[in-house]
Amino acid sequence: MTIKPNGDFLVNTGEIITVTVKASDTQYLAAFSDLSFGNWILTSLPNVPPDPLAEVRQFVMTGTVSSFDIQFGFLPPPGAAPASYHVTIAGNAPGGANFADDVLNPASPLPPDRDYTFVTT
Repeated sequence: MTIKPNGDFLVNTGEIITVTVKASDTQYLAAFSDLSFGNWILTSLPNVPPDPLAEVRQFVMTGTVSSFDIQFGFLPPPGAAPASYHVTIAGNAPGGANFADDVLNPASPLPPDRDYTFVTT
C-alpha cells in the first residue's frame, strides 16, 4: 500500500486492509460508514482482548475503488488532556507502508470526519 499525491491509497487487488481507530482522553464515539463497493469482513481481531477505546476493521480490496468515512465524536472527561483519535491503516502486501492519522478535538462544535479512498494498481 502506498499513498498517492491526492491522498488516495494505492493497493493491490486482493489486499487485506486493516483499519484501527483508538481514542485517547475521550469515550470511543467514532462511527464508520458502510464500505463503498465492498464489505467489512472483520470488526475485531482474533486473540486481541476487547478494548472499549478502540475498534479494528478489515476488508479485502476486490474492485478498482473502495472508500469509507469515519466520523469522530468527542466527550472528554472534565480536566482531561486534549482528546484525540489515532487512526492506523495497514495493508498486507509486501513492501507497503502503514498510514497513521491523528484526529484532534476541534474547536468547532461539529464533529470532524475523514474520508479514506483506496484504488487498485
